[in-house]
Amino acid sequence: MRQSMSTTGNKLVPIITKKASPPGGHYSQAMTCKGLAYVSGLLPFTAEGKRLNDASFSDQVQAVLTNLKGILEEVNCNAQNIVSCRVYITDIDNWVHLMTFIIAVVPVPTLHFGFKLELEAIISVIENSILRPVNTNKAAKACGHYSQAMLCDGRTYVSGLLPITVAGVKLNHASFSDQTRAVLTILKSILDESSSRPHDVLSCRVYVTDIDNWGVFDKLYQEFLEITNHKERWCLFLPFTMDLS
Repeated sequence: MRQSMSTTGNKLVPIITKKASPPGGHYSQAMTCKGLAYVSGLLPFTAEGKRLNDASFSDQVQAVLTNLKGILEEVNCNAQNIVSCRVYITDIDNWVHLMTFIIAVVPVPTLHFGFKLELEAIISVIENSILRPVNTNKAAKACGHYSQAMLCDGRTYVSGLLPITVAGVKLNHASFSDQTRAVLTILKSILDESSSRPHDVLSCRVYVTDIDNWGVFDKLYQEFLEITNHKERWCLFLPFTMDLS
């Protein structure tokens, strides 16, 4: 039977299974707490620990998904229980191969051992938990087989948002300020659809290609939140971005 809130409570429970690649350091393959399993970064290793860094991107994706499947089985779940998924890739052109299951794709210059991707995920392990996709026509349509957000037990997990209008127009040539306003407008529409407000935001992770722009984002984000107290937020610098042309 799947773990429930009543059986795990506030305890941190490590997940270790032989069906997935063994941890490469002092950590577990996943940790469960309060009905959620937080999956550690998964790299293209076999369950026996063999590195597949010389394999094709497709084969590396398959290896990572096999590891994820092993962890899902260990907590008596399946892909339908995935609340959030983030993938880091070294070649942004490969993102089209990930459109069937990814919520956020992040381009990075390099990964450990020369791998082409790494995946992290959050899984709902509560029996009978309600996962509902959030989709609104007031925001740009998702460009793959995923929703704009997922609602799980009172929390909304928003997919990666890019500066694209409701009509699908890519604003990659607009100023940083205009791109920021576009993304925050999309976020506001998704929050409205999930019966939330900007001040309900718990955490926000932002990827920028020019770290000098963080101050511009910070000012617009503060206005968006409609409150003065600080929220948990990450602002990460990427040396390149996805081509939206």
